[in-house]
Parts: sequence; structure tokens; C-alpha cells
Amino acid sequence: MLGATVTATGTRFAVRAPLAAAVDLCLFDGRTETRNAMTRDGDNWAVEVAGVGAGAAYGFRAFGEWAPERGLWFDAAKLLVDPYAKQLDRRFAYDLRLSENGWDSAAIVPRAIVQKPSPALKPTSPVFTRGGLIYEAHVRGLTMLHPAVPEAIRGTVAALAHPAIIAHLQGLHVTAIELRPITAWMDERHLPPLGLT
Repeated sequence: MLGATVTATGTRFAVRAPLAAAVDLCLFDGRTETRNAMTRDGDNWAVEVAGVGAGAAYGFRAFGEWAPERGLWFDAAKLLVDPYAKQLDRRFAYDLRLSENGWDSAAIVPRAIVQKPSPALKPTSPVFTRGGLIYEAHVRGLTMLHPAVPEAIRGTVAALAHPAIIAHLQGLHVTAIELRPITAWMDERHLPPLGLT
């Protein structure tokens, strides 16, 4: 399993990096960074660290060839965010220094946070029936401007459960909702000076 998985004795970290020559797990305690070499297993890299549990901040550094003409952009000075992280310690923010080869980005790149294991769930049978209407929605677009949704939760996943949104979907005879991808992002560098996101 990729990502961070809490075990009985610590946390197992795994990431896919088939072209890397080596990958380090970087654990953070405030400003202090501790690196742990990961072991290759096919296309993946993994390490289990004893005593590390939920709430720990981490990232990765990948080592390999710098050959942009061949699509290889390895720069171990860049802290990489776990693509399987469920929580980050802050939002992404564009900084021109991110594009500087050899510049250590750990001070400005978000760190993933290890999550405690989720309780086991007993899945129920799907409510959706054949012939129903699937509504594909972007959370912000669906909820941001609805006047009945409290301003504090507009544009958030919490707004999807507001009675006004539920009533709107039921009025459209929606039987299932499919959410557009919900991921962390960084605004393109030309947008903030224009006051846009």
C-alpha cells in the first residue's frame, strides 16, 4: 500500500518512483529534518520507522539523473509531497525559488501529515439504481454562490450536506453525485498578481 500506514510499532511509508536511483523519507520535528533511506521494491520505495505515529510531518526526496531533455528532473534539494497524503500542514504557495535547481525547498513546501488508521467500515449496498441520474459536480462551483448556504461553509465539502444543496439536487431528480477531483493545488504564478486564484 502506498502512502503512510500506521503499524503496531510505527509507520510504514511507501511511494512509487520507478526512475529514481534512491529515495529518502524526510521526517520533520519543527525545523529539524531527519532523513531515512528507503528500500526499492520494484517500482516502489518503502521504509518502516519505529516510534513514528499519527501527526508526524513528512515528505520525500528523490535522487537520480538531471536530464530534462529526456524527461528526468531529479533534484534531491526539492522536498516532494506524498501524492497519497490525506492531510497537508499548509496550502501550496507559489515561490519563484521553487524552480531554482539545487535550492532546498523544505521551508516552503507543505508537509504531509501521518493520519491515524480509519475505523473499519461495513459498506452498505449502493442506493443508486439503474436508470438514475448521476450529477457530476465541482464542490466549490456547486456550493459557493448558493444564498441559503452559510457563508462560512460555502465552497467546502461540508456545504454538500447542507439541506439547501440536498433539496437542490433532489429537485433535479439526482440519484447519485460524483465529485470532481479534490486535491491540493498551487495557483499558477500569473494569477495572484491579478488578484485571481
